[in-house]
Amino acid sequence: GGDDQAHDEEKGRSEDDNLDECVICMEKMDGESVELRCGHEYHENCVIKWKDQGGTRCPICRREMY
Repeated sequence: GGDDQAHDEEKGRSEDDNLDECVICMEKMDGESVELRCGHEYHENCVIKWKDQGGTRCPICRREMY
């Protein structure tokens, strides 16, 4: 079998799209989160603040939020 990919739970140097933190505030993702159209997740409060500051696009991939 070739199915033994390492799944490191601790902070390594994996530049993944599956980030466990909200890139807006850099805090860990737990609790209230919202998923944008592109599939990236953020804290709901962070998205609200981001929109209040004029943000209309995903901070990660720059696609339209909604």
